[in-house]
Amino acid sequence: MSTDSSRQHFETFLEDMIAGRYDEARGRLAEDVVWHLPPFAKTPPFVGQEAVMKFMRDTPAALYQPGTMRLELDAVTFDEPFASCLGTLRATTRHGARYENRYVFFARMRDGLLSEVWELLDSAAFLEQTRPPA
Repeated sequence: MSTDSSRQHFETFLEDMIAGRYDEARGRLAEDVVWHLPPFAKTPPFVGQEAVMKFMRDTPAALYQPGTMRLELDAVTFDEPFASCLGTLRATTRHGARYENRYVFFARMRDGLLSEVWELLDSAAFLEQTRPPA
């Protein structure tokens, strides 16, 4: 697969993931994909397409109102086999509050598919904004 095609797969994966187009997102993941959460989550990585897809479906549903997530990309870089992006995620929390946070996704690509992903964000902002109202 060409570098341009791999880069497009990465960008399209991000769009599909944020928009909740999970069947399309699944097709851009390697079967043995490994997804690393930010360190504050204190969770081992999700391993395998099924585990990653469950995380992608369940987590936004638990935190945000359906259809409100938007990722505004500021920068996307690609240096085969690595892809990365910096962007701002905006949404409405399930409690009705505004959510805005900076995210970085860094991925290793293999045969045009995401084979390993690292998700990083401002953990303090995440915890503060997703906390239920007092």
